[in-house]
Amino acid sequence: MENQYHKNLAILQEIDSPLCPRLEKIDENKRYRLDQMEDGKYKIFDTQSTVYLYGHDEKGAILEHFKQYREYLYLYLFGIADGELISRLLENTKHQQIIVIEPEIELIFIVLHLIDISDVMKSKRLVILQPEDLTFQRGIEIVINENVRFYAKVFYLHSAAEYYLEHYLESYRGALEIYLKSFEHVITAFGNNIQDAMLGLRHHVKNLYRMVEHPRYRDFIKHQNSKLAVIVSTGPSLAKQLPLLKEAAPYITIISVDASFPILVRYGIKPDIVVSMERDEPTAKFFQETSQEEQEGIIFICASLQHQAVFDAIKGGTTLLAMRPLGVSLYFELQDYGYVGGGMSAANMAHEVAFHMGYEKCAFIGQDLAYGKDGTSHSKGHVYGEDQIKDGIDTADNNARYETILIPAYGGDGMVESMIFWEVFLRFIEQTIEQSCTVMETINATEGGARIHGSTEMPFSDVLKLYALEAPKKEIHVDKISAKEHKKNLKKIKEKLTILMTEGVELQNKIDKSFLLITEACKVFENIGMDEAIEAMDTDTTIQMLDEISSIRETIMTSRVYRDFFASLAQSMLYQQELDLAEIKVRYVDNPRDNQIKAIQWILAHRYWLFTLSGIIHNSLEIVEIEAPKEIMGKEKH
Repeated sequence: MENQYHKNLAILQEIDSPLCPRLEKIDENKRYRLDQMEDGKYKIFDTQSTVYLYGHDEKGAILEHFKQYREYLYLYLFGIADGELISRLLENTKHQQIIVIEPEIELIFIVLHLIDISDVMKSKRLVILQPEDLTFQRGIEIVINENVRFYAKVFYLHSAAEYYLEHYLESYRGALEIYLKSFEHVITAFGNNIQDAMLGLRHHVKNLYRMVEHPRYRDFIKHQNSKLAVIVSTGPSLAKQLPLLKEAAPYITIISVDASFPILVRYGIKPDIVVSMERDEPTAKFFQETSQEEQEGIIFICASLQHQAVFDAIKGGTTLLAMRPLGVSLYFELQDYGYVGGGMSAANMAHEVAFHMGYEKCAFIGQDLAYGKDGTSHSKGHVYGEDQIKDGIDTADNNARYETILIPAYGGDGMVESMIFWEVFLRFIEQTIEQSCTVMETINATEGGARIHGSTEMPFSDVLKLYALEAPKKEIHVDKISAKEHKKNLKKIKEKLTILMTEGVELQNKIDKSFLLITEACKVFENIGMDEAIEAMDTDTTIQMLDEISSIRETIMTSRVYRDFFASLAQSMLYQQELDLAEIKVRYVDNPRDNQIKAIQWILAHRYWLFTLSGIIHNSLEIVEIEAPKEIMGKEKH
């Protein structure tokens, strides 16, 4: 047993598991007793609760229960128990990964003595965590993989034994909440609006020439000009912070979201940096409200997928175009121009900028993410009014409606009224705080609104006393791009666009060919029920169609232009279909009739899947053809 334990422990050390330092503190069992039965197997007894982990015949019932999950690629367990359940589940090679949350380190200690799981831990096929390891960020890392997130609809957190639900119910609920929140966050991150995705593509391709003739984000982030970065958002609480902000302005780096910019200008405050990321034309209004003189000396960091009107409205200062970390941007491999704006709000983008610039302290003000006590949605002086969003209706966004919710308030003082969209922003900010917390402390100095988990809550006056007002800040200078670098980047863009068009057309033709084959075969299903459908398609045709689907999916998933470019556009349209396909794939069947039904459903679902994907690729290529800058491609646009 001891040799087995050290073999397992060595692998945990190799993969840098947080379990190692906890296990090293254990010399012997204290709470749990290992009893060997007559058949040579072991039972674990909890001496504190005076119960065995498994009741009489319970283990057999649990193993029987898991038979219905034998087709599942991913399993989530709460509890390691005596390790036998995990060993049995790992025998099924269809289970690509099993993640176990175990609240008791001593049980992990015992199981590592009982079974050799070194190989499956090394390959990450088995992951063992404790509840404190399953943070929101860790949850996102687990579920964001494309092969995992497609199985969101079939997610279930299994208890390894009734023992866990009786003694660790709150811990189980906490783990379940993080998993569900992580899946929800990832689904939201991948979007559900193909129009937005296509609009972003149109603007990004059109702005490629503009981006590479401006200074590089990589060069800009080297110019930290003070000890404290303050991010200015447009929540209702902003107005009360403006006097302090103006007083401290000469000593701190002010990073303003676009909507806050005109408010600051009217109050006589000039930000160092203004960030902007929305695709829509109305965003330009934030810049149209200010003059060229008021814009001078400011660095404007704009997303490459923004509307032409935004760039027309920025008349002074220095403009940088950075890319959001989306496939349509990553494809061009222009890393020097930076990837920023992984979240869904300008405040999130500003937080990433502060992190990239190397600030050790970063403070939010005006980041309410909630309605004010008087019901206002935005700060006084906001371009679209402090009542832009009232009763969940956004008057600046075609009267879009958002559900009103209650979320924990700043300071932990009860709940505050917010809305679904702000909660999405909140989750992204909490994610980036967790990602950056080892090198940058994020302080929430809003003094109102929602609680931002992971941030340090502190009055703005205290933040300034502790971290600012030491020495005047420096001016940020950013070097212009050299002619040689500009020419090199234009060449790269042209090569990438040419490959995209050529290989994109080839891929679409292959998809169309498979779609037509499957559509022809599916004609026998028109206007008939499932019982008739089972009889209508013969076994040979069914196998042929299943092979065709397998082949075209392999072609798509191994295509570099799909993986690097089209996938990010397709995800918003295909994600729901992928969830439905995953449900079909993992359904366990044990008789010929159900197997035929499963095959028919798989074929029919792929007919629509291929049709949708072909349309996305066609429209994307059409946009690229139209918007590719003539300065790069050397021809007039159509």
